[in-house]
Amino acid sequence: MMMSFDYSKLLNEDNSNYFTTWKDIYDDSRSLPNNFLSFLTRSVYLPLNHYKIIAAYAFIPSALARIVPYLFLWGVSGSGKSTVGKLIANLHGIDINSSSDTFAGIRNSLNDRRKRWIEIPSNNPDIPIGISKEIEVNTCMVWDDVDPSVFISKGDIYRLFKFGYDRSSDKIEVSSEVTGENHVFHCFCPKTFSSISPLHLNDQLKELRRRLIVIPTKRIEDLTEARKAELGIYGGIWEQNLLDVSSVKWKGFSGLFQKYWNLEMASLYLGTRNLLNDYVKGLNSQERAICMDLIATGVVCEIWSDEDEAIADIKEYWNWFRGEVKIGESPLLQLLGQLIKQEVKNALHGGVEVKISNQQIKAHCQIWYEQGQLLEKPNSKTINQTMNELGYRLIIGGIWIKS
Repeated sequence: MMMSFDYSKLLNEDNSNYFTTWKDIYDDSRSLPNNFLSFLTRSVYLPLNHYKIIAAYAFIPSALARIVPYLFLWGVSGSGKSTVGKLIANLHGIDINSSSDTFAGIRNSLNDRRKRWIEIPSNNPDIPIGISKEIEVNTCMVWDDVDPSVFISKGDIYRLFKFGYDRSSDKIEVSSEVTGENHVFHCFCPKTFSSISPLHLNDQLKELRRRLIVIPTKRIEDLTEARKAELGIYGGIWEQNLLDVSSVKWKGFSGLFQKYWNLEMASLYLGTRNLLNDYVKGLNSQERAICMDLIATGVVCEIWSDEDEAIADIKEYWNWFRGEVKIGESPLLQLLGQLIKQEVKNALHGGVEVKISNQQIKAHCQIWYEQGQLLEKPNSKTINQTMNELGYRLIIGGIWIKS
């Protein structure tokens, strides 16, 4: 006879004898935002120092904000995208959406989270019964592993993202089963989503592109040696210092976030955002519009030491975005450009001429296609045209050299 055992008591999240809980790694001498920032830096190694931007984004109080960007985590599998999403979801105490979720499911879930009924006690002793009031509470949305087809083929979900960044235009009406009646749905809130595909370079998603804060992620083995040194990764022993977010029990953690945004903090936030209107300079109108609430959050939460550090960090991000992501470039042009940069660096280090085999380029294109960084596999003509545009020509023997 096969023996069966009831493991439920051992697997209960309240049983701290077998699990690490967030309380075990929480530093009571530090604020909640700075604890979150510590969790973030300990759980994922980013190629660029965008940790404070992510932390500030995670703490945006949606019930107070006016305009928010979307946090887009972009990188290959195993590069830490999901880890960042899990941390933000645990901070807010929400479930993570996936590509299989329907618009109706997302809509209903978001509607339920944005509203809450509270009881307001009566101040009149002759009327002991108080009143119930529906209020908006702080929340967000986290969506993991999004495929481009979700936005391209499902117009309702794309509409949710197109209008959900600005509170003044977030109303979506959906038909009800009753003839002549519509349900009103408000889709405003911060949204974090991830993909292995460069959605920000997809010309079919131009309206989404200008609402994004793009956070690139890389596998640890793909980081530069200089970046590994900055992160303190030496001798391949990084695993022992890495915080495994999935192994931590986060029950009760989100309660700290809801308590954090009390009336005093809310008042400070609104006042700070108002003051920043005249202080933030050096960004174009679109960059400035989607970053004001983000900057105000990071300053009030003391994720940045002051507004000057916050603005400098945001400007550095936009300089990177404009210079490296290069809106308007094809993904193939960008990827081949990065490959050429690495080959040039290798050639200079070895003191040899830059030569790249056509076979090597085709192999990389195949990998990029399989990883989802290219939406379609480029043919030889497309590769040749792109390499010519980058200043390289093909010679006998299938070798690319500088023109």
